[in-house]
Amino acid sequence: MNNFEHQQNNPHNIDLRTIDNGRLINPSKAEGLNVHNLKVENITIPVSFTILPSGNFRLNGLQEGVSSGLVMSGFLFNKSAKINHILIDQEIKDYAKNNGNVRIGEAALLDLEKNLKEKGVNISYAVFYTTETIEFFKRNGYEVSSVELIENNTRKHLGIDSNGFNKEIINDETFEQLKMANNQQVLLEKKLLD
Repeated sequence: MNNFEHQQNNPHNIDLRTIDNGRLINPSKAEGLNVHNLKVENITIPVSFTILPSGNFRLNGLQEGVSSGLVMSGFLFNKSAKINHILIDQEIKDYAKNNGNVRIGEAALLDLEKNLKEKGVNISYAVFYTTETIEFFKRNGYEVSSVELIENNTRKHLGIDSNGFNKEIINDETFEQLKMANNQQVLLEKKLLD
């Protein structure tokens, strides 16, 4: 998973780096009422899930005693969410790799999805460019999909501009065929609630 994935298109052309002092894209200390421990084997990271009035959300936290952490963020609209940013500091990735390949990314994504479900989100979209990140989401139950299948109003409010997507990649099969030549966004989706 790359350290920085950021989609330039968003519903209000907001520079995510400036919102909430950059904490939507940079790991920061868990805070607020929803602080809880993300624990995977021998790694514990206090994290919090926050939704801003603008609809931006984040799951973030710093590992105790160090300044490295993780953040996953995106947008909410009605019963849909779009994840468009993941950052797991290299120190945490190295520690996880050197301690039996602890799956901290998977645990953080499960925690994020649990929080989204509690807010009534029934479908989660992920929008990324890199093959490694796309394959991470596929390993965690997401399927490659076509942006054209999302209702226009939902696309607009989630900041999903159909012009930024590879129109030939519409499912897992076409992604596998074209992934080496892809240099555009790919949409993934996962049903969270029925």
